[in-house]
Amino acid sequence: EALNSCQEPATELFDRSSASDLSSDSPLSIQERRHIVDVILGMVASMLRFSASPTHLSPLLNYISFNAYFEREKGLAASQVGKDPNIRYGTRRERYRSAVRASAILGVLLRAKPAISDLHQGLNFCCGGSQGAVSWILCTLINSFDDEMRSIGIRCLADYMD
Repeated sequence: EALNSCQEPATELFDRSSASDLSSDSPLSIQERRHIVDVILGMVASMLRFSASPTHLSPLLNYISFNAYFEREKGLAASQVGKDPNIRYGTRRERYRSAVRASAILGVLLRAKPAISDLHQGLNFCCGGSQGAVSWILCTLINSFDDEMRSIGIRCLADYMD
């Protein structure tokens, strides 16, 4: 993967000591940024595991929706000029990667046993009812150029309907 072939100093994450090859004002590396995103998404999942009220669930759904829409628009533009819609670079790739991970968190929450008591109600409220929730899963997650996002969406739909 081209992302991993970037020349980055061999150091511990967030190490800006004199022993590392990084100065204290160096920007975060790709691995550090990914780590931060994973930690934040982990906190979101932990919070939603105990309370999936619409107030708590809505930001996650908005984040997924915005990034899936953005990616679909970029993919459609690429496919119209004959390019592969699944090729992503830089910030676009990282943004989409985080949206896929956020979608996977939603899938894990839907699949959780015992079921999260207010998750379905929160999802229904945010999407305008159970038909709206199914439509959101279909339009946002399953209607994707990316097989990984599509498969997460199919699992979310099956778990939601279960």
